[in-house]
Amino acid sequence: MAWRETITYAGVLHGQGHEAACTVRCVKVNLPGTDGYEFVRHDIVGLSNDLPEGIYALTGNGQTMNVQFRDGSWTAAPSIVR
Repeated sequence: MAWRETITYAGVLHGQGHEAACTVRCVKVNLPGTDGYEFVRHDIVGLSNDLPEGIYALTGNGQTMNVQFRDGSWTAAPSIVR
């Protein structure tokens, strides 16, 4: 049976010419049949300043993911190919 646990960790947002510390709240879910887990439902809170809309790289807890800030909300963003 899958278990879920809500955790928080310190993160840093990079993008749009800014770098900002934040707190990330997410759900840690074990992967059935393995010793592994994944993090889902990331909520970005506790920003140290206002940021412009756009795509940011969120780093923290040993991972990096792309997120988008638009209309006052944070959502997952597609990977940026450069």
